[in-house]
Amino acid sequence: MNADLFGAKLGNWLSQSAAELAAFGTDHVHMIAVGVPLMLIASLATFFSLRSGLTRQTATAPEAAGITKLMMYLAPVGMLVSGAFFPVPIGVLLYFLATNVWTLGQQHFLTKVVDREEETGRRAAVE
Repeated sequence: MNADLFGAKLGNWLSQSAAELAAFGTDHVHMIAVGVPLMLIASLATFFSLRSGLTRQTATAPEAAGITKLMMYLAPVGMLVSGAFFPVPIGVLLYFLATNVWTLGQQHFLTKVVDREEETGRRAAVE
């Protein structure tokens, strides 16, 4: 309950009242200064993570590509709205950010590995 990130308590959220925030030893200024950038960066990471998966998915499952494309835009907006208006603690926003950045990096790495293996298989088939 006492953990914080640049003065914003991880267990508190942006839409909490000033009195509740003061009881935990923080205020709206700290919560906004930390929460808004977390929401924006997590939303961007979500968008890019879904977009990188869409490229491969279109080739393997074109029928699901439309839903993924819709989610590519709705999920980041949902993260912004939920972080600003609903009781989503800063710790959860930090978790969303970490998870989406990790997923994006993992997808990028694995896509390169799979592409390299497919290219090697094609070269072996030609020879």
